[in-house]
Amino acid sequence: MTIMDGVFLLLGTSLLIHYGVSITLDDCPASLLRDRYLQVHGDLCYEFIVYRQSTHLAAKSDCEINGGSLVFIKSAETQQYLTHQLEHTYKEHQSIWIGLDDIESENTFKWEDGTPLTYSHWAPGNGLTASGAHPAQHENKDCVAMDTRDGGKCKEFPCESTDILVIVSTNERHSYVCQYNPSAVVSQVTLPAGTTMSSITHTLPAGTTMSSITHTLPAGTTMSSITHPCPPLSCIDHCSVYKRDPVTGCFLCECEA
Repeated sequence: MTIMDGVFLLLGTSLLIHYGVSITLDDCPASLLRDRYLQVHGDLCYEFIVYRQSTHLAAKSDCEINGGSLVFIKSAETQQYLTHQLEHTYKEHQSIWIGLDDIESENTFKWEDGTPLTYSHWAPGNGLTASGAHPAQHENKDCVAMDTRDGGKCKEFPCESTDILVIVSTNERHSYVCQYNPSAVVSQVTLPAGTTMSSITHTLPAGTTMSSITHTLPAGTTMSSITHPCPPLSCIDHCSVYKRDPVTGCFLCECEA
């Protein structure tokens, strides 16, 4: 997780921001419902959308509305956590969209954040194990879902639609999991006496910007758990359009007439 990266040079003084403090549901984006489908694991918030099914594009857009993405499975530990929750907590036995695809270049799989695939858990005949598959069949399947009926193994699917008996096309719909970075900005930073912070600019997850701050702090001052959450997003049923407030960076409902 990265909230403020690296070391800032502050008038010749280096200030190192330390991370790793446990987060809670309160640190998740304020626009998310605090219900049984929202969980915290490690340094991320996870939203298990297992109560509806969508195409890959619709699922991806839904995660992005709240500032997140479809889930990234970059380690065996994350794979095991997601599989366990889907099978035992939510009793789901189906395919779940994740944020992995080879849309840009066939058989070159990337996560939605642009990082290459390093850890994988493919089902036989899928992904990098699909060399024996029919080329036309493989090229038509660019998006990836994990199958809880098969131990959470990853399988390829058409991103939007699939053909049935060649002449009939139907939307490819699955449930999905979104992941979000926490809203916390800084945790437990102790500055030496007389440190001056000047002209720091950093964009926070919700779009809020800290800019041109100048302040001299007394000895031993500690900055702890500074947050800039957006207000809860609660839209009535017919409000299906969302827009971002240009001032706060938070999402708002825009109801149709």
